[in-house]
Amino acid sequence: MSSEDKPTGTRPSQDPDRKEVLIISAVQIKERKKQMKVFDVLRDSNQQVISLEEFLPEEKKEDVSVEVPLLDAFVDGFQMAFRARNN
Repeated sequence: MSSEDKPTGTRPSQDPDRKEVLIISAVQIKERKKQMKVFDVLRDSNQQVISLEEFLPEEKKEDVSVEVPLLDAFVDGFQMAFRARNN
């Protein structure tokens, strides 16, 4: 069976070909500069995390604009709550 012929009922957590990643995003509030790092999660035969390896695209571009909508929403909500609390 090829990877494209997987049963549709297979949960992602049970897929033997799954790839786990850790995504970390950050924002510098004043400049609204966003950064993001992606790490591959490596596990041993007991399913214990043994390593995180940074995922680097083939073309590493410096200062590439990163779009992180949830981070934008978090910052907007935080600023709104901060303004409301101080008014």
